[in-house]
Amino acid sequence: MKKLWVVLLALISLCISDSNDAQTSDKDSSSFVRDRSFNFYFVNGYAIGYKLNINENSALKFVIDFKGSYLNKNSSQTDDPSEYSENRDNISLAFYSAYCYSFYKNSYVDVYLGIGPYYNVNFYSNTGTEFVKDTLNSTFRYYHSESFNALGASTIFEVEGFISSHISLIAEAQLIGLYRWEKSYSENTRNSQGSEISRNTRESRANSWYFDINFVRLGIGIYF
Repeated sequence: MKKLWVVLLALISLCISDSNDAQTSDKDSSSFVRDRSFNFYFVNGYAIGYKLNINENSALKFVIDFKGSYLNKNSSQTDDPSEYSENRDNISLAFYSAYCYSFYKNSYVDVYLGIGPYYNVNFYSNTGTEFVKDTLNSTFRYYHSESFNALGASTIFEVEGFISSHISLIAEAQLIGLYRWEKSYSENTRNSQGSEISRNTRESRANSWYFDINFVRLGIGIYF
């Protein structure tokens, strides 16, 4: 996170150092209109978006949000006749769009509210294996997975500050309400001397409402 803030501050410093020349150039290029941009979020979340200005106070916004993590762990101890390995994966993709209305706007800042549909798909898995070095050479394995699809709506509050005609800094907060279709699966097995001794499985499904607030995340906008 500290590195991301350093990158952000470096971008701000670079943009400000060029802002005087950029603003002078912008005055000369009065024909340029901020009607569309790509948005890149990289502090407090990763996402890429496209914004299309319909008129002076209205815009449409489309965003793809990605989150993911991976863990691969192996462990063993000299005084413990066992070896352990674990793998975890978590992937989440969200797609949302919003109709945005600007209620405060001038040459340097644009503040607006937006509302629109939100879709989220998520998958999580956890696999572990324990091998016990004894006369039976027992191996214990477990697997657990969870996934859901969610559909709902979101409201965004965004402040956009313009450094030049083509570059802006963005701060966004979001309120999300979703209905989720969830399912999970678990499996535990025990093998001894190459033969399966036991296997237990469990599968479940559930539906639920989900609400969340994504506090301020930061990014940049590039107009073209």
